[in-house]
Amino acid sequence: MITCPKCGKQLADGARFCKFCGSQVPQINVQNPVQNNAQIPAREIQVTAPAPEKKKSSKGIVIAIVAIVLIAAIVLGIIFLPDLFGEKEADLTDKEKLTQLLEESTTKPIVEFAYDDYDNNGTYEAYAVVGETDEEDAEHPKFYDADIYFVNEKKAQPIKENISGQVNGTIELDEIIYISIEVFDEDSGEGKSFIYTVDGDKSEEHEDSGKYSDVHEENGEVIGKDENGEEVKIVIIEKEEINTTEKEETTREAETTTENDASTTPSNGTSSGIANANVGDYITFGSYEQDNNTSNGKEAIEWLVLDKQDGKILVISRYALDCQPYNEEGMDTIWEICTLRSWLNNEFLNTAFTSSQRSMIPTVTVKAEDNTTYGTDAGNDTQDKVFLLSVSEANKYFSSDSARECKPTVYVAAQGADASADAEYYGNCWWWLRSPGYIQDFATSVNYDGGVREHGDSVDYDYIAVRPVLWINL
Repeated sequence: MITCPKCGKQLADGARFCKFCGSQVPQINVQNPVQNNAQIPAREIQVTAPAPEKKKSSKGIVIAIVAIVLIAAIVLGIIFLPDLFGEKEADLTDKEKLTQLLEESTTKPIVEFAYDDYDNNGTYEAYAVVGETDEEDAEHPKFYDADIYFVNEKKAQPIKENISGQVNGTIELDEIIYISIEVFDEDSGEGKSFIYTVDGDKSEEHEDSGKYSDVHEENGEVIGKDENGEEVKIVIIEKEEINTTEKEETTREAETTTENDASTTPSNGTSSGIANANVGDYITFGSYEQDNNTSNGKEAIEWLVLDKQDGKILVISRYALDCQPYNEEGMDTIWEICTLRSWLNNEFLNTAFTSSQRSMIPTVTVKAEDNTTYGTDAGNDTQDKVFLLSVSEANKYFSSDSARECKPTVYVAAQGADASADAEYYGNCWWWLRSPGYIQDFATSVNYDGGVREHGDSVDYDYIAVRPVLWINL
C-alpha cells in the first residue's frame, strides 16, 4: 500500500492517481523488494531553479537624468542669460562696431583705442591713435606717422593727422571723461597736451588743449607743465560752459568770416562782377539759405573763380552751402548714379537760381576719373550743369591745403555738418569730391585742414558738406 502525498489516504500499490482527491501519485521503483520496515529512498527529482531576474541597468537612468538637466539648463539660459549679461554683450558689440568703422576709414594699424562713455549719456565713443610704434608692449606707447581719430556709432573722423606723440591717459571729473594726448613738435620734439571729450555724438576739444604739456590726472587733480617746465594745476571748467562758448564762437565765425580769412580767400582775392571776373576773384550769383533764418529770405551766394576760358568761368562756392550724403544708401556707387548728383542738378539748381540764371549755366561733360591711388572705377562721363570737383581738379585749382580749407554757413552747421574743434582749423568742415574712394562704396573728400582724402569716406555719411561747382557763360 502507498499513501497519497496530498490527502494521506491509503492506496493500492501502483496507483497512479488518488481515488479520493485525484492527485497524481509519484511512482516508486519496486524492482528490488525490501522488508516492510526498510526505508525506501525518495526518488531524486532534479528541479531547475528559474534564472534570477536581471536588475535594470543604472547607466541608462543616469544618462536620462543628465539629459534632462542639460535641457533644463539650456532653457533657463535662453530665458535668463540675456538679462544677466545683455548689457556687457551690447558694450562688446558697440566696441566691435566702432573698431570696424575705424578700420574702414584708415589703413594704418591701431596703436591705442580708448573706448568709453565720455559724456555719461549712455552711448559709447572712442578716441583712437592709428600709425606706427616701436613700443607695442608699453601701456601708452610712443607713436609716429600717426593720426588721431574720433569714432562714434556713425563715423570715424580724423581730428589730427601725421603726428608723433604719446597718450597721457584719461581724466575723469564730475562724471565727464577726457583724454589727454601728447603731440610732439616736429622740430623741437617738445610735446603739448591736447585734451578731448565728447558732446552728444561730436568730438569736443577743451579750451586748455595745446597750452600745457604732460597733462594727466593725479590724486583727483589735473596736473600739467607750463612753458617753463613748472608743474601746475589745471582747472577743467564745467562742460556746459565749454559747449556754450564753442557754439557761440562757431556761429560768430560763420557769420563774420571776411575776405582776409586765409582759409577761404586766396592772396589775390577780390570782389568782382561776373563780366570782369578773373581767376581768384569772388563773384555773387544766385541765392540760397545761409544764415538759417528763413524769415529774411535767401542770401546771395559767393563764388570763387577757379578758371576762365572760351567765354565762361568755372566757379566753386566760397562756403559750404549744404550738408548731404554722397548717396543716401551705403552701397557701391559712382558719380553717375549717386543721389548727390541728382540733388545738385535738380533741387539745388532750381532753388538757387532763377530761370534766367539757369540759362547762363551750360551743360558740360564731367569726366569720370578713377581713383589713381587705389584704382577704383569711376564709371562713365556725365553731362551736368552742377557737379563737384574731382581729386585731380582739387589739386589743380588750389595751390595748397590751406587754400582748400572751407567753413560752412550757419545753415549748413545747423544741418549737422561737422566742424573741426582743433584750434588750428577751428570751424572748418569736410566737403565732398566726386571721385571714388578706396572702395566702391566710399567717395573722396577734403578734410578740415584742406588735405585731399583719396581713401575717402562712406558714401552715406550725412555730416560732410557740399561745395557746388559750375560753369557760367559770360
